[in-house]
Amino acid sequence: MISGIEGHVIYQNDFHVIIQTRSGLGYRVAFNKKRLERNIKIFLYTAQTFRENGQDLYGFDSVKDLEMFDLLCSVKGVGSKSAFSLVNSLGFKNVLDAISFDNKKLLSTAPGIGNKAASQIILDLQTKITKLSWVDDQKFSLNGSVSSESENEKIAISEDLVGLSQKNSELFVQDTLMACKDLGFKESEILPIISSVMKTGGINSSEELIQMVLKGL
Repeated sequence: MISGIEGHVIYQNDFHVIIQTRSGLGYRVAFNKKRLERNIKIFLYTAQTFRENGQDLYGFDSVKDLEMFDLLCSVKGVGSKSAFSLVNSLGFKNVLDAISFDNKKLLSTAPGIGNKAASQIILDLQTKITKLSWVDDQKFSLNGSVSSESENEKIAISEDLVGLSQKNSELFVQDTLMACKDLGFKESEILPIISSVMKTGGINSSEELIQMVLKGL
Protein backbone atom coordinates (compact mmCIF):
# COMPACT_ATOMS: atom_id res chain seq x y z
CA MET A 1 0.00 0.00 0.00
CA ILE A 2 1.43 3.37 -1.05
CA SER A 3 0.68 5.80 1.81
CA GLY A 4 2.82 8.76 0.82
CA ILE A 5 4.90 10.13 -2.05
CA GLU A 6 7.67 12.70 -2.05
CA GLY A 7 9.24 14.03 -5.20
CA HIS A 8 9.19 16.74 -7.83
CA VAL A 9 6.17 17.80 -9.84
CA ILE A 10 6.78 17.14 -13.53
CA TYR A 11 3.21 17.54 -14.83
CA GLN A 12 -0.25 18.62 -13.67
CA ASN A 13 -3.66 18.89 -15.32
CA ASP A 14 -7.16 19.52 -13.93
CA PHE A 15 -7.35 16.06 -12.40
CA HIS A 16 -3.90 14.65 -11.69
CA VAL A 17 -0.36 15.50 -10.80
CA ILE A 18 2.64 13.39 -11.80
CA ILE A 19 5.37 13.22 -9.16
CA GLN A 20 8.83 11.90 -9.98
CA THR A 21 10.50 10.34 -6.95
CA ARG A 22 14.22 10.17 -6.19
CA SER A 23 14.34 6.68 -7.72
CA GLY A 24 13.21 8.12 -11.05
CA LEU A 25 9.75 6.56 -11.00
CA GLY A 26 6.80 8.81 -11.83
CA TYR A 27 3.47 8.38 -10.03
CA ARG A 28 0.17 9.78 -11.29
CA VAL A 29 -1.85 10.99 -8.32
CA ALA A 30 -5.38 12.43 -8.29
CA PHE A 31 -4.87 15.94 -6.92
CA ASN A 32 -6.45 19.19 -8.06
CA LYS A 33 -6.77 21.15 -4.83
CA LYS A 34 -4.30 23.79 -5.99
CA ARG A 35 -1.98 24.53 -8.88
CA LEU A 36 1.63 23.51 -8.34
CA GLU A 37 4.75 24.86 -9.97
CA ARG A 38 6.64 22.47 -12.16
CA ASN A 39 9.79 20.94 -10.63
CA ILE A 40 8.78 21.99 -7.14
CA LYS A 41 9.33 19.43 -4.37
CA ILE A 42 6.21 18.18 -2.64
CA PHE A 43 5.01 15.49 -0.27
CA LEU A 44 1.48 14.05 -0.49
CA TYR A 45 -0.26 11.56 1.76
CA THR A 46 -1.88 9.01 -0.52
CA ALA A 47 -4.69 6.47 -0.56
CA GLN A 48 -4.29 3.57 -2.97
CA THR A 49 -7.48 1.99 -4.28
CA PHE A 50 -7.89 -1.01 -6.54
CA ARG A 51 -10.33 -1.61 -9.38
CA GLU A 52 -10.99 -4.62 -11.57
CA ASN A 53 -8.93 -3.16 -14.41
CA GLY A 54 -6.41 -1.06 -12.52
CA GLN A 55 -5.61 1.03 -9.46
CA ASP A 56 -5.67 4.68 -8.44
CA LEU A 57 -3.73 6.97 -6.13
CA TYR A 58 -5.49 9.86 -4.39
CA GLY A 59 -3.31 12.61 -2.95
CA PHE A 60 -3.87 14.80 0.12
CA ASP A 61 -1.74 17.49 1.70
CA SER A 62 -2.87 16.69 5.27
CA VAL A 63 -3.50 13.58 7.36
CA LYS A 64 -6.95 14.89 8.27
CA ASP A 65 -8.02 14.92 4.62
CA LEU A 66 -6.66 11.41 4.17
CA GLU A 67 -8.45 10.01 7.23
CA MET A 68 -11.71 11.72 6.27
CA PHE A 69 -11.38 10.14 2.81
CA ASP A 70 -10.89 6.70 4.37
CA LEU A 71 -13.91 7.25 6.61
CA LEU A 72 -16.12 8.33 3.71
CA CYS A 73 -15.05 5.28 1.69
CA SER A 74 -16.45 3.09 4.48
CA VAL A 75 -19.97 4.43 3.83
CA LYS A 76 -22.26 2.13 1.86
CA GLY A 77 -22.69 3.39 -1.69
CA VAL A 78 -19.88 5.96 -1.52
CA GLY A 79 -16.95 5.10 -3.77
CA SER A 80 -13.44 6.47 -3.74
CA LYS A 81 -14.17 9.05 -6.45
CA SER A 82 -17.13 10.46 -4.52
CA ALA A 83 -15.17 10.47 -1.26
CA PHE A 84 -12.31 12.31 -2.96
CA SER A 85 -14.74 14.80 -4.47
CA LEU A 86 -16.14 15.59 -1.01
CA VAL A 87 -12.80 16.08 0.70
CA ASN A 88 -11.29 17.92 -2.23
CA SER A 89 -14.14 20.38 -2.79
CA LEU A 90 -15.20 21.01 0.82
CA GLY A 91 -12.17 20.18 2.95
CA PHE A 92 -12.25 17.91 5.99
CA LYS A 93 -13.49 20.65 8.35
CA ASN A 94 -16.60 21.49 6.30
CA VAL A 95 -17.33 17.78 5.79
CA LEU A 96 -16.97 17.29 9.54
CA ASP A 97 -19.32 20.18 10.29
CA ALA A 98 -21.87 19.03 7.73
CA ILE A 99 -21.99 15.53 9.24
CA SER A 100 -22.18 16.89 12.78
CA PHE A 101 -24.93 19.40 11.93
CA ASP A 102 -26.93 16.92 9.81
CA ASN A 103 -26.44 19.25 6.84
CA LYS A 104 -27.24 17.17 3.76
CA LYS A 105 -27.45 20.24 1.54
CA LEU A 106 -23.81 21.18 2.08
CA LEU A 107 -22.61 17.63 1.38
CA SER A 108 -24.72 17.60 -1.78
CA THR A 109 -22.80 20.57 -3.20
CA ALA A 110 -19.84 18.27 -3.91
CA PRO A 111 -19.80 16.81 -7.45
CA GLY A 112 -21.26 13.30 -7.57
CA ILE A 113 -22.95 13.50 -4.16
CA GLY A 114 -26.74 13.41 -4.19
CA ASN A 115 -29.23 13.73 -1.37
CA LYS A 116 -29.40 9.95 -0.87
CA ALA A 117 -25.63 9.62 -0.55
CA ALA A 118 -25.48 12.63 1.78
CA SER A 119 -28.13 11.08 4.03
CA GLN A 120 -26.24 7.78 4.13
CA ILE A 121 -22.99 9.55 5.01
CA ILE A 122 -24.59 11.31 7.95
CA LEU A 123 -26.34 8.13 9.10
CA ASP A 124 -23.15 6.06 9.02
CA LEU A 125 -20.65 8.60 10.32
CA GLN A 126 -22.38 10.91 12.78
CA THR A 127 -21.45 8.73 15.75
CA LYS A 128 -18.06 7.68 14.37
CA ILE A 129 -16.63 11.19 13.95
CA THR A 130 -16.88 11.90 17.68
CA LYS A 131 -14.35 9.11 18.23
CA LEU A 132 -11.76 10.38 15.76
CA SER A 133 -8.30 10.92 17.20
CA TRP A 134 -6.21 12.82 14.69
CA VAL A 135 -2.60 11.69 14.44
CA ASP A 136 0.31 14.10 14.33
CA ASP A 137 -0.36 16.14 11.22
CA GLN A 138 3.02 16.98 9.75
CA LYS A 139 2.79 18.33 6.27
CA PHE A 140 5.43 19.49 3.86
CA SER A 141 5.16 22.94 2.37
CA LEU A 142 5.86 23.34 -1.30
CA ASN A 143 9.46 24.35 -0.62
CA GLY A 144 10.11 21.11 1.26
CA SER A 145 10.03 22.53 4.79
CA VAL A 146 7.99 20.76 7.46
CA SER A 147 5.27 22.30 9.56
CA SER A 148 2.94 20.83 12.17
CA GLU A 149 -0.24 22.11 13.75
CA SER A 150 -0.21 23.17 17.38
CA GLU A 151 -1.41 21.05 20.26
CA ASN A 152 -3.97 23.75 21.06
CA GLU A 153 -5.55 23.27 17.62
CA LYS A 154 -5.83 19.51 18.17
CA ILE A 155 -7.49 20.10 21.55
CA ALA A 156 -9.87 22.63 20.00
CA ILE A 157 -10.93 20.13 17.32
CA SER A 158 -11.53 17.46 19.97
CA GLU A 159 -13.63 19.81 22.10
CA ASP A 160 -15.53 20.87 19.00
CA LEU A 161 -16.48 17.28 18.14
CA VAL A 162 -17.72 16.55 21.65
CA GLY A 163 -19.88 19.67 21.79
CA LEU A 164 -21.44 19.10 18.38
CA SER A 165 -22.78 15.69 19.40
CA GLN A 166 -25.26 17.10 21.93
CA LYS A 167 -28.90 17.22 20.87
CA ASN A 168 -29.65 20.72 22.16
CA SER A 169 -26.67 22.10 20.31
CA GLU A 170 -27.87 20.48 17.09
CA LEU A 171 -31.26 22.22 17.42
CA PHE A 172 -29.59 25.57 18.05
CA VAL A 173 -27.40 25.05 15.01
CA GLN A 174 -30.29 24.18 12.70
CA ASP A 175 -32.24 27.25 13.81
CA THR A 176 -29.19 29.45 13.30
CA LEU A 177 -28.50 28.05 9.84
CA MET A 178 -32.06 28.74 8.74
CA ALA A 179 -32.08 32.26 10.17
CA CYS A 180 -28.75 33.26 8.61
CA LYS A 181 -29.67 31.75 5.25
CA ASP A 182 -32.89 33.77 5.27
CA LEU A 183 -30.69 36.87 5.64
CA GLY A 184 -28.78 35.90 2.50
CA PHE A 185 -25.64 34.35 3.99
CA LYS A 186 -24.15 31.15 2.53
CA GLU A 187 -23.78 27.95 4.55
CA SER A 188 -20.06 27.84 3.80
CA GLU A 189 -19.77 31.24 5.53
CA ILE A 190 -22.00 30.35 8.47
CA LEU A 191 -20.67 26.91 9.47
CA PRO A 192 -17.10 27.86 10.49
CA ILE A 193 -18.41 30.68 12.72
CA ILE A 194 -21.03 28.42 14.31
CA SER A 195 -18.33 25.85 15.01
CA SER A 196 -16.11 28.48 16.64
CA VAL A 197 -18.95 29.85 18.80
CA MET A 198 -20.17 26.41 19.89
CA LYS A 199 -16.64 25.47 20.87
CA THR A 200 -16.61 28.19 23.54
CA GLY A 201 -19.69 26.69 25.25
CA GLY A 202 -22.32 28.55 27.26
CA ILE A 203 -24.89 28.78 24.43
CA ASN A 204 -28.34 28.31 25.96
CA SER A 205 -30.70 29.25 23.13
CA SER A 206 -30.97 29.55 19.38
CA GLU A 207 -31.43 33.32 19.70
CA GLU A 208 -28.14 33.63 21.58
CA LEU A 209 -26.29 31.58 18.97
CA ILE A 210 -27.80 33.59 16.11
CA GLN A 211 -26.67 36.86 17.67
CA MET A 212 -23.13 35.56 18.20
CA VAL A 213 -22.88 34.24 14.65
CA LEU A 214 -24.21 37.45 13.10
CA LYS A 215 -21.54 39.41 14.94
CA GLY A 216 -18.91 37.22 13.32
CA LEU A 217 -20.27 37.51 9.77
